[in-house]
Amino acid sequence: MPKANQPPDPNWRQTRPTNANAHLGKVLEVLAIRRKPEDIASEKRAKNKWRNAREEKRTNEQVAIMDIADFENEMAVEDKEQRAQFSQHQTGESVP
Repeated sequence: MPKANQPPDPNWRQTRPTNANAHLGKVLEVLAIRRKPEDIASEKRAKNKWRNAREEKRTNEQVAIMDIADFENEMAVEDKEQRAQFSQHQTGESVP
């Protein structure tokens, strides 16, 4: 190995700083595995099924909210009608 003040030997293999920790000859793990078209299609079908189920759930929740709102409106109208009838019966006179 050459000293710090000497130029490097041209026959000496140089390693870039970014590759200093890499080991030559070491078997690297496969970074990405090639998927089959059938697997991709099945994953897409599963994802679309999940999306459809999610949209159906949201739609059902919206329908339920509308049903509850309609029921509450009907109750409010009935309460208003009952109050109107009750106030007409209360004239301040006692009923025998």
